[in-house]
Amino acid sequence: MSRTAAERWTGVKYPCDTTEVDPADLTEATDMAQGWLFGLSGGRVGLFSTVGDEYRVSRGDACGVPYKGADGEWRNGGVDGHGCCRVELFRQPVYEVAEVRIEGVVLDPLGYVLLDNSVTRIGACWPADGDCDEPAISIDYRWGVRPGMVAKAACGELACEFLAALDPSAECRLPSSWTQVVRQGVTMSRPDTATLIGAGLTGLPLVDTFISAYNPSKLKQRSRVVHLDDARRAS
Repeated sequence: MSRTAAERWTGVKYPCDTTEVDPADLTEATDMAQGWLFGLSGGRVGLFSTVGDEYRVSRGDACGVPYKGADGEWRNGGVDGHGCCRVELFRQPVYEVAEVRIEGVVLDPLGYVLLDNSVTRIGACWPADGDCDEPAISIDYRWGVRPGMVAKAACGELACEFLAALDPSAECRLPSSWTQVVRQGVTMSRPDTATLIGAGLTGLPLVDTFISAYNPSKLKQRSRVVHLDDARRAS
């Protein structure tokens, strides 16, 4: 059974004064903001650690017993450099592979390489089974996109909004429904809430810059290509 945990973002920049904020409240607000931004990015931005994702490789006409040809290249039942030699990881994009185990035995990191979200053996192939027995391959890895400066600034902006909304002593803020307000002779306007939501935006400048940078198409989740003939992930 695999376990997936979000890693807290470090270096978050807050546009509000947090010196008097309870550290626990700040942590909770920041975690909420991080979760929102993960969703607003289409499930892309943020790093996650996956422990014990399990895989098995089917043995068949296109993926038989591995052997090395006269040219020194490994082959699997006629499939060159693919099939039993490559395992595509389920969660993508893959950031790095932490550990690979074959039937519980840790594989030397020099014995495989991460390429295009797949782990490929070097000088050997993965063990293949004919039935749906216990998977022989277990992989620990990190996936996602490391948050950059824009993401961290947006996270701080959104966290400050959460803190202000929950603090009854906070200074008066403009209501969420405002479209135009005049103060001391200065007129400020913005699109109404329905327009913003329809465009997949929030009205917060840094957060909306983040959305435009990381998810301009407003995807609800990250896209991926599924290869039905690749190694199967254990359910």
